[in-house]
Formats: sequence, C-alpha cells, structure tokens
Amino acid sequence: MITTLSHAGPSKTINYYQIYSAPRTPFPVRSVHIPGYQTVGGTTFYVISVLTNDGSPSWELRYRYKRIHAIYDYLSQFVPNTASSFPPKKLFSLSDVELEERRQGLESWLTEMVSIAPQNGRVEGVLRNFFQLSSYHRPDQKPSAPDACDAVSFR
Repeated sequence: MITTLSHAGPSKTINYYQIYSAPRTPFPVRSVHIPGYQTVGGTTFYVISVLTNDGSPSWELRYRYKRIHAIYDYLSQFVPNTASSFPPKKLFSLSDVELEERRQGLESWLTEMVSIAPQNGRVEGVLRNFFQLSSYHRPDQKPSAPDACDAVSFR
C-alpha cells in the first residue's frame, strides 16, 4: 500500500514522499547529523548527513525547512509528544542565531525519529523515503537517485 503525503502550494500540489507500509529490510540508519545550512538566493537548505548501520560511506541531503516540516506535520499524528523538540515556523527571515537554533532543533527531532523508526513502521517508511532509502536492499547498494529532496551528494 502506498500513501502520498502532499503539500498544496499556491498554484500546484507537490507530492513529497511515498510512504511504504512494509519496509524490505531492517531500518539501516544509525545516525543523522545536520552539520550546517546553506542559503542560496534567499532560500535556506539544511544539510543532513546520513550514516548507516553497516558502515557504508555517509551521504548528504539538502532539504528546505518546509519539506522537513511536512514530515513533522504528518508524523505528529502518529508520534505524540515530539512537538516540543521541533522548531516552530517563523513569519520573517531568520537571523544567523535563529538559523543555528533551528538547525539544532531539526537535528534533535530527526535523531529522535531515527531512534523511534525501528519500532514504528509508519515513521520508518517516511524516513526511508526522506533519507532516499526506498530502494535500499543490500549494504553495498547506495540510495536511488534523488527524487524527493533538493540535492544529494555521497562521501
């Protein structure tokens, strides 16, 4: 069964994530880290480093806050009591201090979701797609080409 999580924008609907109800392998993510953020043309992207359990090289994904917030909105229906660790939306541009606070809050929340994922199939399915693990079958296989994130790079 596939469920689609969408974000309705002013002029179109964007399908961000497909959620698979039956993951194929044990959840392979050991840890996530957000080492920083990049602002390009007034748009901020958070750099998310993903490390797997098998020791494979980590890779980086770059997501805007609104994409991470879409996951939070969806998962908060199924994982109670995580609102306190997720950084709130702001109406105006953020200062460097606020961007750093948001980065720390996002990292904390993602780390919590990674720890919950092995016991919660819904969280695991969402994170597999978010971390580009939807086709992860073997330790030597890298995630598929990016389709739901703004950019991906391997280390």
